[in-house]
Amino acid sequence: MLNNLLASLLVISVFASLVQVSSRMKPQTNLPAGYWPIEKSQPVIDKTEPIRLAPDLSHLTAGERKALAKLLEVGKIFQRLYEDQRHPQALSSFSALERLDHRSGSTAVTRNLLTLYRLFQGPIATTLENKREPFLPVDSTTPAKSTSANSWISTSRLAKALTSGVGD
Repeated sequence: MLNNLLASLLVISVFASLVQVSSRMKPQTNLPAGYWPIEKSQPVIDKTEPIRLAPDLSHLTAGERKALAKLLEVGKIFQRLYEDQRHPQALSSFSALERLDHRSGSTAVTRNLLTLYRLFQGPIATTLENKREPFLPVDSTTPAKSTSANSWISTSRLAKALTSGVGD
C-alpha cells in the first residue's frame, strides 16, 4: 500500500514538473503586434557578450561623487536626444515597452526587448542576417543621413533638454 502511494506521488510530481517546464517553454503569444517574440530576440542576444563596468568609486570625495551624479544625469539627457535623432518614435516606443514590461511582470520576452533597445540604442535592430528591422511597433525607417535638418539640435531644444529635471 505504501509503495503504491509513493509511486502515485512520484508520478504526480513528475507530471507537475513537466507541466511547469512546458508552460515556461511556450512562447508568449499575448504580446501586442509589432513586438518581437522571444524566438526572434533570443538568438540576437545570445550573440552578444555583456560587459559591466563597475569601477571602484570609494576613493572619490563627496564633491566628486556629486559631480559624477550630475555627469550621469547629463549623459542620460544626451542619450535620449541621440535616440530621438536616430528614430522619431524611439522615445515613445521605449516608454511603451517599459509599461508593457511592468504590466507583464518583467517576463523574459520584455527583458529581451529592453536589452535590444539598449544594445541598438533605439527600436531598430540588426538581425543575424544583417538586416535592419524594427523589434518594437514603430515605422521602419532607414537611418537618417547627416543633414542640417536632423543632425544639429536646435539651441532651444538642447536648452530645454538640459534644464528639464534640473533641481528635482
